[in-house]
Amino acid sequence: MNTSANNKVKTIKKNSRTVKKRRNSNTSNRDAILKDTHKRKKRKSKSNLKKSKAKRSSLKNSSKKKKSNLKFVLYTVLFLILLVISAFLTYYYNLSKNYKKFIIEGNQHSNVEEYSQAVKSYKKALDYKVDKEVYIKIEKVKKLVESKNYYSLAIKLKNKEKYKEAINTFKKVIISDKARYYHAQNEIEECKRFLESR
Repeated sequence: MNTSANNKVKTIKKNSRTVKKRRNSNTSNRDAILKDTHKRKKRKSKSNLKKSKAKRSSLKNSSKKKKSNLKFVLYTVLFLILLVISAFLTYYYNLSKNYKKFIIEGNQHSNVEEYSQAVKSYKKALDYKVDKEVYIKIEKVKKLVESKNYYSLAIKLKNKEKYKEAINTFKKVIISDKARYYHAQNEIEECKRFLESR
């Protein structure tokens, strides 16, 4: 009996060892599973963290891109505005320059009694800038032409000894016609003397 009891005890011991082993292996399996799930959670949280960092960085990058695009658009618009302003100023400068050129040219023609050329220059100046002063200059030139014509007519009348008509025509010579006005006054006095001597 001893042997059978010994055998039984041995088998019980074996069984208890295998149960312990199983328990140990189960706990170690559980521990391994827990460690594995913990590692997986860490990996997931790390990958989620990386993803969120990537999202944040992509958001930052996209906001940087938006800002840089906005800056580019603003600089482009600013450049275009400056370009338009400079073109306008250049155009205005050229208009002003040409206007002044034709006014000076008209004044020079008027001073040397080239009245038709003076009127043409003043009219060209009006193409660049409408100015009342230019219209006044044109009217002045027309009056000078008229005054010059009166003076020439009066000289012809005087030469034909039509002194009264000559006096009336000399009186039509305007004071702003400096080249002829004082001569016309002298001619009037001379015509009066001729009339008195008759």
